[in-house]
Amino acid sequence: MSPNRWSMWRAAQVVALCQVTFAVGGIARAEEPATTDPQAEKRQLRMATLFEDTSLRYAQDPARDLVRSPKAVVKYTNPLNSFQLYASMFLWFDGEVPVAVSSPSFRDTGNIYWEWTSLTPQPLVLKRQDRVVWQPEKAGHNPQRLPDTDSPADSAAARLTQMRAIARRFMVTEVRRETTQETRLLTQPLYRWKDPSHDVIDAAMFAFVEATDPELLLLVEARLESAKTDRVWFYTLARMTSSPCTVKLDEQTVWSTEAYWKNPRSPQDPYVEAVIGKFDVEEFFR
Repeated sequence: MSPNRWSMWRAAQVVALCQVTFAVGGIARAEEPATTDPQAEKRQLRMATLFEDTSLRYAQDPARDLVRSPKAVVKYTNPLNSFQLYASMFLWFDGEVPVAVSSPSFRDTGNIYWEWTSLTPQPLVLKRQDRVVWQPEKAGHNPQRLPDTDSPADSAAARLTQMRAIARRFMVTEVRRETTQETRLLTQPLYRWKDPSHDVIDAAMFAFVEATDPELLLLVEARLESAKTDRVWFYTLARMTSSPCTVKLDEQTVWSTEAYWKNPRSPQDPYVEAVIGKFDVEEFFR
């Protein structure tokens, strides 16, 4: 790729990021950065083809496919990481309940990566071209009851206000480029759902990001307990970064992860990152 085209593209992405960040009072929304790039739709179609010949299922129910969201819940670039040209994040569902997250990305090396993280305590099996490529035994973080929290409100609007307040009690830091930095919370949930069959009356997924790149996901759930008469809050965490990160709740550390590429890895891990193909970087800009 010519240096001029690369510099112009990166400058445009920085401007777009600033527009997204500051147009809404300093809080970015979960949406694709503003762009005049006419090839955005073409790239999304190319990204969708990465899931061809791919299936995700419960290990204990191999006959039933879990379903991918038809569109990305987040489309993003990360101008702070020059290697990441274009990426999207998709959810995988059992009914309305998200059970896994996948995030393909095109890198300036010409490599196509994808990341996966499990959100369910049930074992999963991911196959690509009939070959098992990921088989997490459980999620990386089990649901935890939230301390010092008012009971979920009666109305959906009031519960959303409560969930946003809960999300602000968390702080996520990660080690990037040899420094520790704090991520930024997107207060607009990426997805909201309910699961009456498991006594979940309301739930939302929040993202902590670098630029608009999700680094960690926070799931907040309002559940029924005690003979279904009491309402309580639970939270679950899921990493979306290969960098080491630390999560604090009310200034107390509740979870941490190690550097993915510098530690032993296994297809049974709840989070994986891998190269899955190649692309023409020059053609990417045409």
